Amino acid sequence: MSESNVSALPAPPETEDTEILRLYRRHRDLFAAAAAEGRVRMSAETLDRLYYHEADAIRDRLKDMPSTCAADFAAKLIVAAVGGHEMLDWDHGAIWREARALTGEAA
Repeated sequence: MSESNVSALPAPPETEDTEILRLYRRHRDLFAAAAAEGRVRMSAETLDRLYYHEADAIRDRLKDMPSTCAADFAAKLIVAAVGGHEMLDWDHGAIWREARALTGEAA
């Protein structure tokens, strides 16, 4: 991204620490820890047990939680995009159903 485009980005919102944002940060931390551990050639099974099972549970939990602010929705979108699971499912993906509802389109 060019320097001129960076200034066009919105500032982080002054928002309360919602449950969705707390779960988002935990999810982010799990992926960062897994990436660090993976560099020492930890087995896939161990990475799953230590990090990815919990990260998947967070992703699944977030699907059912309504966003309370724009930051919540952004956090949910980031988590949904990490594995690419929701990104291609416009018709049934939870994140896209919520986006359509928030914009007044038929969910």
